[in-house]
Amino acid sequence: MVSTPHRMVSGFAITRIVKFTQTTKTVKKRHLNTGNPFDFGPAWSPNVTELLLVSREHYNCHPTVAHVTSGHIQTVAQRGGYAGVTLFLDVDNFHEGSSDTPVWSMDGKSTFFTAQRKKALELLEISPGKEEKQLMQSLRGESHYHPKPSTDGHWIL
Repeated sequence: MVSTPHRMVSGFAITRIVKFTQTTKTVKKRHLNTGNPFDFGPAWSPNVTELLLVSREHYNCHPTVAHVTSGHIQTVAQRGGYAGVTLFLDVDNFHEGSSDTPVWSMDGKSTFFTAQRKKALELLEISPGKEEKQLMQSLRGESHYHPKPSTDGHWIL
């Protein structure tokens, strides 16, 4: 569950619904239905008006923005065959990967995500109404994952 002083959200991986609850004087529930079997990793935009998540099918999901007020849901980028999981454990019967979800820029004007481009896992940025921008030119087999912008918005890990 992700929460702010005024709003909270829960995302359920196997359901088709991301639930939005506004807690002000009265409690209202709003269902944002992506129509997909897999919705995962919701995160509030810095201005708390949109949710960023991955949606579609498990291991074939893409960065998606849900506009909380209007209910409009839009896939903003394709991950080019990247399953969205970085494997790091070799343990039977255990989720051996770490889910790689997109993140908001600190000002909320763009999102950072990872995707398969050519033969490498690349770090990309996309802003509404613009083309995606590849931030790295990696060598074959290199991987960049779990993007994290600095608090001042000038750097990204």
